[in-house]
Amino acid sequence: MDKDAKENYNEIKPRLRDFDRVHLIKCGEFEDALSVDLIKKTLSYELNNISTIELECVNQQIGMVKILEEIFKHRGMHEFKKSEFAHMIQKNLNSEEDLSSEIIDIIREIEETLSSRKVMVDN
Repeated sequence: MDKDAKENYNEIKPRLRDFDRVHLIKCGEFEDALSVDLIKKTLSYELNNISTIELECVNQQIGMVKILEEIFKHRGMHEFKKSEFAHMIQKNLNSEEDLSSEIIDIIREIEETLSSRKVMVDN
């Protein structure tokens, strides 16, 4: 869940089962947890290298979603949609070096949960 979903988490927490897991993203929204290099690579691919993206010069304090909304709007792309951007990211994800430390942490949490469930099923 995005960092600002803490209230939602508190609402669902009493209904969670022992094996349910929720990860609150520490840095804001999911897009904030992505590496800048992966975002740049994805945007370059989507723009067919006709336009360069300089994310370093953008004020990171406003959040990556706002930055991406502006880029999409000013580059003549369609409206920024999180789910569509996630598919774009997926196409450009090539190695673990593309992942931020928070994304790696989330993957490890998922792997640990799946592993512990497998042990429960095997027993």
